[in-house]
Amino acid sequence: MKNRLISLALLTMPVLAAAAFEDRAYPSRVFGQERRYRLFLPKGYEAGAARYPVIYYFHGHSDRYTLERYDDGKDTVPKIARFVATHPVIVVAVDGYTPEDYTGFYGGSPWDVRENGGKYDFGENFKELVAHIDSTLRTIADRRHRATSGLSMGGYMSLYVSARFP
Repeated sequence: MKNRLISLALLTMPVLAAAAFEDRAYPSRVFGQERRYRLFLPKGYEAGAARYPVIYYFHGHSDRYTLERYDDGKDTVPKIARFVATHPVIVVAVDGYTPEDYTGFYGGSPWDVRENGGKYDFGENFKELVAHIDSTLRTIADRRHRATSGLSMGGYMSLYVSARFP
């Protein structure tokens, strides 16, 4: 009986597609190297010709574009994947990592934010990423179809880039 209950529970759990996301890179002039991002494409993207709005998601302090540091990938990634699987939208998880500033969990300075400015300009880097996404994916490339979102310090970055580049 116990094995039947476990089997039934596994069959009724929401299942993510094997390829719910893909990690990609783009060239960054601001950083002088490739930068990474995690891409969530809507159901039917590969087979269709439709264009989609884009949500740029900024991670919180001490996390990365993989969105796995806080929760081992068991909460944020599955939630974004389920959302994209049921809504016609692309989600791009942005990377705020600056290697010289990450000193461990809750150490360092993601997004290179400092009172007097940092070594990198994440606002200009964000514009590079948007241009890359719009040139390589079928997006609706206008301000009405582009949004930002974020968790904790990523929420700050979402507000920052939205205010700086309305």
